[in-house]
Amino acid sequence: MKAVVVGAGLAGLVAARTLHRSGWEVVVLEASEGIGGRVRTDVVQGFRLDRGFQVLFTAYPAAKRQLDLKALQLRRLDAGAVVVEGGRWSEVGDPFRDVKSLLPSALSSLATAADKRSFLRLRRQLHRQALLELEPGDELTSADFLRHYGFSDRCIELFWRGLAGALFLDRSLWTSAWRLQSELKMLTEGRAAVPRRGMQAIPDQIAAGLPEIRLETPALRLLRQAERVVGVQTGSADIEADAVVVAAHAPQAERLSGIEIPKDANSATCLYFHLPYPLYGNRKVILNGYRDGCVNHALQITNVAPSYAPQPEHLLSATILGAPDQTVEQLTARALEDMQRWFPWRSIGGLKALAVYQVPFGRLVQPPGFGRLLPQNRTAVPGLYLAGEYTAASSIDGAMASGEKAAQIILAD
Repeated sequence: MKAVVVGAGLAGLVAARTLHRSGWEVVVLEASEGIGGRVRTDVVQGFRLDRGFQVLFTAYPAAKRQLDLKALQLRRLDAGAVVVEGGRWSEVGDPFRDVKSLLPSALSSLATAADKRSFLRLRRQLHRQALLELEPGDELTSADFLRHYGFSDRCIELFWRGLAGALFLDRSLWTSAWRLQSELKMLTEGRAAVPRRGMQAIPDQIAAGLPEIRLETPALRLLRQAERVVGVQTGSADIEADAVVVAAHAPQAERLSGIEIPKDANSATCLYFHLPYPLYGNRKVILNGYRDGCVNHALQITNVAPSYAPQPEHLLSATILGAPDQTVEQLTARALEDMQRWFPWRSIGGLKALAVYQVPFGRLVQPPGFGRLLPQNRTAVPGLYLAGEYTAASSIDGAMASGEKAAQIILAD
């Protein structure tokens, strides 16, 4: 039996590997010059630059099934975050996972005593609740959920909007409360981490052992025979197959399959700065609490993974939500002016951007009830299957889980 997988992102690679391990002949077609989709890493002047700030949650169920986490040599962030506002650094930590954050979190003026009780109550609920119990139904927005949970307006504005921006590239808190709870549960049960060699190590590990990945080979159209999909046409050949898995990004998947696929997405712009000196010492993400700020979150990533920079240099990642129509110089100046307020003890105006990545399709928009609108992995067309986060949830875990499911359906058919 033979399958063609269109797209070498995480969903496509997982689907291909699952089928290959079950004895299928598999050909993976990838339009770009490399594998991983959005999960890619470039090496620039010795620095490892992920294509947009990304982390892996170690508690992701599909990640635990599909990845050898130990082999990735994960470097873990500290649990929690730091919010910068009004010249103050306020820590919101998880003392159950990071004991040293107990005192700073308890003394933080960011949250009221009631907010701190709400944090503990939410953490306890998520820890006790099984992930399967967090099924989407008649949902709330994240904003309504947090208000109903008792968080103050100040805490929502300063902390939760910044965190939502980091998780979903959207500060509006319009995202489904189910998605917010799902991601928070992963953070209560595991840690955010990056592989020592960059996020590229994840697709590289999945792809190892796959016999045939054809790069720079876009799929032009699907081959059909009567009502069945029987292969893929590329620019150089027609490839016949018993099953075709379309795992390309949403617009391309919709073009090939003719199936309506969610395409509304949040974008982000990530700037990487070479630091000849460290700016701060902990391993937490910094969230911008200034109302007029342009950078949503930042991380001195070499505090977490020194391997991201040649020694003794450091690397700062800063993320602006959206895709501003500005030059690299304008974006750099704007970001540095904003972040200068975070680091009054050091002038950062002279820092140079190593690279700027604009990710136009960073995270699918996931409003309340979005789960009911997602396409299925098995389509109504015989021989055609879908794999991608647009069939599950917009995350690394959603992409891998979708690839698993598509392959399992093919094997069962």
